[in-house]
Order: sequence, then C-alpha cells, then structure tokens
Amino acid sequence: YLSSGLDAALAAVNVWEEGKAGFGQDMMKFWQRACRARAMIRCIAETWPHQPEADTTERIVSMPIVNPETDERSHTFVYIGRVDGIPRKTLIDWKFLSDPARFIRERTIGFQTELYVAALANDGEIVEAAEFRLIVTPTIKLCGKDRTRLAYEERCIEWLKADQANLQTHTMYVNPARIAQARQWLWDAGQRILQNRRAARWMPNAYACHTWNRTCEYYGLCEVEANGGDVAIVGTINALTH
Repeated sequence: YLSSGLDAALAAVNVWEEGKAGFGQDMMKFWQRACRARAMIRCIAETWPHQPEADTTERIVSMPIVNPETDERSHTFVYIGRVDGIPRKTLIDWKFLSDPARFIRERTIGFQTELYVAALANDGEIVEAAEFRLIVTPTIKLCGKDRTRLAYEERCIEWLKADQANLQTHTMYVNPARIAQARQWLWDAGQRILQNRRAARWMPNAYACHTWNRTCEYYGLCEVEANGGDVAIVGTINALTH
C-alpha cells in the first residue's frame, strides 16, 4: 500500500489467498484472514490516503551502542531498528494490534521511539515527532450468516468503523531528555545481558508488566520514572494508599 497504493495492496492479498490450498476449516481460516486483511487495507486507505510523494519507504537504521559517560563503544552489540517512513520530519509507525490503550501506555515507559530517533540523528536526519497509526484487527469471525466472503469483508469494515478507537492516530513529540535516558538504558541493557550470560541468570521479562492481561501494580512507578518524576514521592503515596 505504501509503495504502490490501494489496488496493488488488495491484489497482493488476493494472490496470497489464491496460493493457499486446503479443505474445510483450513480454507475457512485462509478466507477469514484474507477478508480481514482486505477490510483493514480499505479502511486504512480512507483514514490515511496514499501519498506516493511522501517519504514512506521502510528502512533499516543502526547506530553504535556507546557509554554516555566515557564514550566507550560496545564491542559486542550494535543497535538496529526498522522504521516505516519519515515524511516531514515525522517518524511513521504502523501498528496492527488488539488494545490501542495498552500500546499508548507502553509508549510512556519504553524507549523504542527515542532509539529510532537517536539512530536517525546518528545518520544526520532530524526527527521531531512520531506518529503511530493504530489499527485494531477485527475480532468477528466468518460464520453461516456470511453468504459470501465479500459479505464478511463488508462486515469487518463496518466493525472497524463502528468505534473510533479501531483506527486512530497517536502523536508523540520527541523529548531530548528522554533520548539521553534511552542511550543510557541501551548501554545498561547491554551490560546487563553480558553479566547475566556470565552468571547464567535469567533476564527480566518485559511481558510481566501485563501478566494475565492485568497491569502490574508498580506500573505507575515505571511511568513516573520514565517521565522524569520523583519516584520516591509516588512510592510513598502508593504505600499509604495500599
């Protein structure tokens, strides 16, 4: 879609679908997946019209991992990421997901965007903001009342348009202080990995923030720290309220 527009994107899905062979439930799964993909592409084309003149080419970015205090480079790791496009000094990131609110919360404590911006700056390209285009994957299923696959595809489109949260843009402006934190975090993460390898310890699991779809009770502390707040004060308040 980004390179060639709506018709080419739909044609690519059709080719994928025609190349699948199977019977019964297997074919139903392929049909369902193809119909959902076409529905999302058609809605995307309405919400974010194709702009062939914009810089929306996917590209790989990389940079060395450096100790911010000593300028020492890591001899083990480099940072590599993939960005979806950078029109008008804005980083574009497409996300197909099930929970937009959770994704937005995670942006406040993670450093993915800041590391993308740092890697681009390392190549002399300045980015001022990130634009996340969030698309919720339809959850309704192909069933008996869908007499044709087209009917199911139209039902998916109706489902996507029924809730504004299913197709939304979330903009995040770049904070230089957060970029500095991200660089420090990246160096510390590399050192932590090396230490854990030597000691044969497990690494912490980021998914623990949302174990069993329930946000960790300490999530607020992480969020405050990520935004430069006083963790000690928030920790005292949490202790008193719990």
